[in-house]
Amino acid sequence: MHDIIGYKAQPFWLATRGNLTAFLDVVDWWRVVEGEISPVVEDAEFLRGARKPAGEPWDENTWTVWIGTLKKVTGRKGKARFIPSVSL
Repeated sequence: MHDIIGYKAQPFWLATRGNLTAFLDVVDWWRVVEGEISPVVEDAEFLRGARKPAGEPWDENTWTVWIGTLKKVTGRKGKARFIPSVSL
């Protein structure tokens, strides 16, 4: 494990402390920050649909356009669009 010291230490602690159940959870969050993680793909088909571009240039409507496109491509709405493992 890497030591959590230096200029990253304080901002890291401030950002992660509210997400810890036990102090040792900090190790998992440090891996997230340092890039030592592999993604968990629960629904590859959904992720392929989510990759569809919302169009560019990005502006204040990008989120709304992307979410609408995601609904059309995947057929999911509500919570199921944001939490792929949820079946409603």
